[in-house]
Amino acid sequence: MRLMSQISIDNYLGTVKPNLTAREKQALEILEELGQGSTDDIADYLKVTPNRVSGRMTGLKNKKLIVFVRTDFNKLGNSVGIWKPRDMQDEYPETQ
Repeated sequence: MRLMSQISIDNYLGTVKPNLTAREKQALEILEELGQGSTDDIADYLKVTPNRVSGRMTGLKNKKLIVFVRTDFNKLGNSVGIWKPRDMQDEYPETQ
C-alpha cells in the first residue's frame, strides 16, 4: 500500500477524481489498493467479468491516470497488461 501526505491526497482527490465516472473512480481506487494489476485482477476483486472492467481501464489510460508496467499472463495463459496508478506526488511535487 502506498502512503501519500494528506495534502497530496486532497490535491489528488480535488484535481483528478472529479473528472472520472463513478466506475472509473472505483477501478482506480482498487488499482491504488492493489498497487498494480491487470484488468483481470480488478475484475476478480469486483467479482465481475474482465469485459465489465476493460472500458474503465481504457478510460483511465486515455486520461493518463494509469501507466503500463509490464506484460504478464492471466490464469488462462493469455497475456495481459499490468498497470499502476500514475504517481500523483510526481504531478504535485509542492505538496510533498
